[in-house]
Amino acid sequence: MGIPSIETDTSLHCKITTDIPSAGYAQGQSYVITVTSQLELGVRLGSDRAGFGGFDKQVDNWWQKGGGKKSTHAFIATGDATASFVALCGAGGSVRKVWLGAAVTVNKDPSAKAVTTVTTTAKPTAAGTVVKQGALKNSVELKSGMTMGASVVNKDIEMSVTSDKGSWVAIGFSGGSTLSMDNEGKGVEMICCTSGQVKRYWVTAKVTPAGGSVVAGSSCSHISGTTTMRFKRPLAAANAKEVAITPGTAQVLIFAHGASSSSTAFSYHNDDKGGTKIDFATLATSEADKKSAEAVLWLHLICMVLSWGGLLPWGVVLANRIRKVTDMPPGRWFILHRRFQVVGWCVQLIGFVFILVHVSNTSGKHFDNGHAILGLIVIVLGTQQPFNASLRHLCAHPHAGEPKTTGRRIFEIFHKGGGYISVVFGLLNCWFGVWQLSEKLYNSTVIIVASIFAAFGTLPVIAYFVISLVNPDNRLSRMIAGVASKVELGDGSPVGKPE
Repeated sequence: MGIPSIETDTSLHCKITTDIPSAGYAQGQSYVITVTSQLELGVRLGSDRAGFGGFDKQVDNWWQKGGGKKSTHAFIATGDATASFVALCGAGGSVRKVWLGAAVTVNKDPSAKAVTTVTTTAKPTAAGTVVKQGALKNSVELKSGMTMGASVVNKDIEMSVTSDKGSWVAIGFSGGSTLSMDNEGKGVEMICCTSGQVKRYWVTAKVTPAGGSVVAGSSCSHISGTTTMRFKRPLAAANAKEVAITPGTAQVLIFAHGASSSSTAFSYHNDDKGGTKIDFATLATSEADKKSAEAVLWLHLICMVLSWGGLLPWGVVLANRIRKVTDMPPGRWFILHRRFQVVGWCVQLIGFVFILVHVSNTSGKHFDNGHAILGLIVIVLGTQQPFNASLRHLCAHPHAGEPKTTGRRIFEIFHKGGGYISVVFGLLNCWFGVWQLSEKLYNSTVIIVASIFAAFGTLPVIAYFVISLVNPDNRLSRMIAGVASKVELGDGSPVGKPE
């Protein structure tokens, strides 16, 4: 066949490892065998004994098609004796070699309590052959490449989930009526297949699930670029951290998977997520409702777009740009800067109170995402600006031609630097907030209106700043500075020169 030799592996090309503890395996528990190599190889894995789920013969007919540097095989330990696993790894092309991996021997832990196997025990057919457990035939496509099967039997439901990504997969049962990873802090029951194990989690926040409990008798396999999860559970909720399944009623189901076969452990799903309403009796699906924005959230959005999207950036930009206008009246920039900043400062604090109330009324999880954390930083920087601005009285302002004192330079670094940083991140956070609405699965009306608000708030001030960099004496700047026409000061004297 063109293969010059079969070599014994030196742990470089066909190394076998397993997550079975050194004390031994527990009967009925799920484990994963991993074969790693420095080359991309095809792998054939076998056991010297039958009696392990996924190993129906003493030499299993499993081949990692297409090859890879890391191959995994999940199985259920249903045997009751010592067993050895062996692997044959081959490379074609210019390499044309086959390596025999050093055998790994495992034992049963005599003190381990057996786990009851439900879904992965091989069942003989009428003809006496053995059928492996995989995806259920009665299934529905959740999203491209991800399929869920379900079969209701008496008071139980048996389910399978397959993904062509070969990554971790998860589904979630929600007792709510709208799509949400955490059911607005009330909790979602997640069943997840990660690193060869199926675990149940109770999720109350949009964070990576942690802890969890192994689902007895379940199976989770990552084989040849395909992940298959199978488990069985009662229809009724066993406790407050489970969600009852009611066949005949459309219920909210959420789902997600990793980005690639290298993501068998939890990793951020990006856009690889979704949700639907499903009747588990027929697997008929319908579009799940997305959330509408609560009044207090609208108030937060409006206040923040007015302040950090409009008033505060305008105050900073005007102070920076109109002082460059020819014949600008003395102090004009400072008057405008102070008026814009005072109003914007008050509005952003009101908006901050609104979001605190909103989060307290929903999830109760404050500052649990990037938008909220960045918003807090911006609020802190912006709120202290009036106080460090008052320190200017302690630093003499130099007259024309005089150098700035050290104290004046320090003041300007803190006041101007803090102002620029907070305004830039405040503008960005307005749009980050719109993205956050999408992440939290608000409906399209909320996202479109929020985008319009953000655009009307942020784009004009950005456009003005760019124009003023190119032409400091532009008509709008001169008009604002009171140079384009006769503008009266409070004492009635004219400002500037008419054109």
